Amino acid sequence: MKIFNFSCFTKYSYIRCMKNFFLATIAILGVLLAIDGVAFLATGSDLMFYQFYAPKYEAVRRQTFEQTRSFNEGMAQDLDQLRIEYSRAKTQDEKDVIKSTVLHRTAGYDMTNPSIAPEIRDFVSSLRK
Repeated sequence: MKIFNFSCFTKYSYIRCMKNFFLATIAILGVLLAIDGVAFLATGSDLMFYQFYAPKYEAVRRQTFEQTRSFNEGMAQDLDQLRIEYSRAKTQDEKDVIKSTVLHRTAGYDMTNPSIAPEIRDFVSSLRK
């Protein structure tokens, strides 16, 4: 009974044995590369969907956040604090900086929101003039 086949170590079959080993190695690498290619195609389509849907998803998420109570109350508090700082400002440069900040913060904000006090609305509208 033969346990090991030492035919690869004979003089003439060594080349044939190395050729078979090389072909088997190439076949295994080919199968692994094919599996990797299929996996890449499967996840590549996910990447394409992500690139298409991610901006839309983020826009909805941002819009939902802007409608929350905490965002609106925080905006009202910030604008009220800026209004107080504007009234306490001594130089025109300080007022210009605060005016620029207020106009930047309220550029895309809905000032008709009920959480914004009327005096803050008047303040912002006076700065926009």
